[in-house]
Amino acid sequence: MRFKRETITRETLDKLSRTMSVIPTTEMMIMLGEGEPIHFDDYINMLSWLSSHVQSSNYVEATFYIFADGTYAVNVDYDHSTTISCDIWLQQKSDGWYYDGKKVVGAGHTHRSSSNPSEDDIPGKYPGVTDYIIYNGRYHTY
Repeated sequence: MRFKRETITRETLDKLSRTMSVIPTTEMMIMLGEGEPIHFDDYINMLSWLSSHVQSSNYVEATFYIFADGTYAVNVDYDHSTTISCDIWLQQKSDGWYYDGKKVVGAGHTHRSSSNPSEDDIPGKYPGVTDYIIYNGRYHTY
């Protein structure tokens, strides 16, 4: 499925992924541009997208978020590379940490080469949020 840049929006991808079971491709994410999260209703669709992304020739590390309401989001920043860590930035509120207006219970990023955290991966940076690396299609905590 191909989209023209001017017709694709985050809301379009969210709607497609929910109503038609279309999983956004890396090409779609590139058209959206950096910093635009894609939301998923279940982790299987999110992991499927991330697995495809990791195999893509356009791969860069992607961040993902697990929300308290049971939904998920992925963010790809094409300023990163296959080896540069993605920074996860969360907003603190009185009852926890938030991203894109939703309470976060887990956050992480992808790795292509191993599940081991790099020296830039800081465990416990956000108290109460579980830190993950997705490698080889599986969650790994650190």
